[in-house]
Amino acid sequence: MIVRTKDIREYIESLKQLAKNNGQAYLDLVSLDIHKDLNLKNRMPMVCNAMRQVMDKNDLILHQTPSGYSSTLKIRYYL
Repeated sequence: MIVRTKDIREYIESLKQLAKNNGQAYLDLVSLDIHKDLNLKNRMPMVCNAMRQVMDKNDLILHQTPSGYSSTLKIRYYL
């Protein structure tokens, strides 16, 4: 199965909606977790791009490396 950036964005949005439905105020996501959840191989830049694309103005990047495309990218999405 080919996973596109759009698929990753949709997956992140579904996680955000689930967290919102559970009454959470925010959701912290790490790129490595998404990469593993979707069974991806060597697609970290795609995951990181998708994570940034779904950010709203109030969301925060909690951790990133100079390259911006690491497995440790962590973003807090406010719901």
